[in-house]
Amino acid sequence: MKKTEKEPVICFLSGLEIPKGKQNKEHYCPKSRVPQFIWENPFNIHPAHKVINTIKSDRIPCEWEDSKWNLTYHALHHWNLKQDDAYFVARTLQNWEHYIINPCDYCLLHCNKTR
Repeated sequence: MKKTEKEPVICFLSGLEIPKGKQNKEHYCPKSRVPQFIWENPFNIHPAHKVINTIKSDRIPCEWEDSKWNLTYHALHHWNLKQDDAYFVARTLQNWEHYIINPCDYCLLHCNKTR
């Protein structure tokens, strides 16, 4: 029998496969801005690429969706990113042409979701 490989982990924020060693937890509704019962909800926690998650910082979903292009472009051109991270950030900008998140579908701030 062949050993099966793990399924690729997809970054919730970029829609791209996360390279090994570059994954962390994304709290879509950030821990610093919402009550604990919201940020610890499993529906709020997603895998994300470390750099993209750092760019998002503690923005709530609507703030992130409104500013993600500018913030990510700025990080690509003004942060001192490692080559592989810069490549991932550039691919993220390209992928956002097709990978669209409706923040209202995942936001736990303005509704009573019990998923």
